[in-house]
Amino acid sequence: MKPRNVNLELASALLGALNEKGVQDFCVCPGARNAPLIALLREHSQTDYHCRVFYFFDERAAAFFALGRIRSTGRPVAVITTSGTAA
Repeated sequence: MKPRNVNLELASALLGALNEKGVQDFCVCPGARNAPLIALLREHSQTDYHCRVFYFFDERAAAFFALGRIRSTGRPVAVITTSGTAA
């Protein structure tokens, strides 16, 4: 019996909810705590052309890019970071 990976299950549920809200663009900042999200996004970005992932080293740059992307596309953008104050 294969053990459950609760983190991947929760990440999958979160990405499903974001998808239902129309989120197709994701700004990802490095961090070990968001590894399940990054793994699923990487998988989806290679198979689903509606999912676009942008990687940033600096969380502020990701936030400003997301704001510009929202203004240019009119669609929501998710910023994934491990810092609670970065967003």
